[in-house]
Amino acid sequence: MGHAQVEDIVGLADILEERPYALTAALAARAALRSLPLTSLWVEWDEEEALPMMLPVFRVLAAAWLAAVERGRAGEMEDSSASPLVREVDEAIAHATGAVSKATSVVANTPSKEAFDHARNALAAAVRAAYALGSATPGPHTAYRAIAHATDTADAWDALNADIEAGISAFSGGFSSQWLMAAPLWPQGMPPWAEEGWKSLRDRLDAREGEHWRVWTDWYAARLDPGAHPDPDLARERVRLNIPEALWRLGPKQANPEIAKKMA
Repeated sequence: MGHAQVEDIVGLADILEERPYALTAALAARAALRSLPLTSLWVEWDEEEALPMMLPVFRVLAAAWLAAVERGRAGEMEDSSASPLVREVDEAIAHATGAVSKATSVVANTPSKEAFDHARNALAAAVRAAYALGSATPGPHTAYRAIAHATDTADAWDALNADIEAGISAFSGGFSSQWLMAAPLWPQGMPPWAEEGWKSLRDRLDAREGEHWRVWTDWYAARLDPGAHPDPDLARERVRLNIPEALWRLGPKQANPEIAKKMA
């Protein structure tokens, strides 16, 4: 690789300090997406307890992913409050923050702390990545912390280094972060823990009658392997996020069918 291997937040900052923020934002969103299969640990343990946390985490991941794509298309913006999708990102952060708070309280009172802690960290990684793209972002170090946290959670430093190498090459060639966001999520292949966790999570969610989880499991499958899916229609992806806040808060039985209808 052309850059020194990154293994911590200091090395990350050294590599990205002079790079476009659109690249950093893309790396944060991709790092958080890689940690999602860890939530399967909680769902397998207690599906009904874990389920209320899944819609907020998919929502905030989708907001972070789309905001990173849009930021790359629009170019660099010093004022994050002027970024595309700022309202959608901020509202998704607020929704998912409640799920993280609940997860934290459960972790503190469970005998299976290690498994629950991994799942809680995956939720937190999604919120941190979105926060790096929201209106209240203090600066690039927020994004560096988000990337490092998510990468530690998923033990995905090799994947991150591959992303950095590809991203630096893309930006040097005049491409935007949109190109990086369309690359496979695991450049060197999905590790067994992630493949098994994702399959378990997908199968459990898709089996839930009347909740229309395919609007999210298909979306995540397209992030894992964009080459196996049509190019995303970004206008339709914005529609995915733009349903009334009250419906989001009612949960998957109300929100997911509305998303499915709008995406049809």
